[in-house]
Amino acid sequence: MAAARLNGYRTALAAAGVAAKAAPVVECALNDERQARDLTAPLLRRAAADRPSAILAMSDRLALGAVAAAREAGLAVPDDLSVTGFDDVAGGTLTELPLTTIRQPHAEKGRTAVRMLTAPVLAAARVLATELVVRASSGRPPDFGGREAPRA
Repeated sequence: MAAARLNGYRTALAAAGVAAKAAPVVECALNDERQARDLTAPLLRRAAADRPSAILAMSDRLALGAVAAAREAGLAVPDDLSVTGFDDVAGGTLTELPLTTIRQPHAEKGRTAVRMLTAPVLAAARVLATELVVRASSGRPPDFGGREAPRA
């Protein structure tokens, strides 16, 4: 699942002309806000020209940790840093800063899982549709003195 999400992010970045080396991957062993905050903090302490302008997290919980790290670093989300999660969990809209996210069809996902468990002979891997939900945690990239993001 995480590999498919990462591949989707990489495909979208490449289609937008963003070089792979401009989008480093930081692995977070747990789906934990605190760990995400701690792993994001060093990235945000870099000089403005070397700091990421966006974080594409693998879950909303990790995205909320990135938002916390940005605030601790004195950065404004989304003016200095855009943050996007994945899942569209309820907490993403209940925060002070509603989270941009990738919405999964949770009910359909559950029904599909039950069908796969109850009829394993008929079960096959399925890809369910997702939807980008743009909220307040994402915006235009910051201006780095006219410098553009590295292109592929």
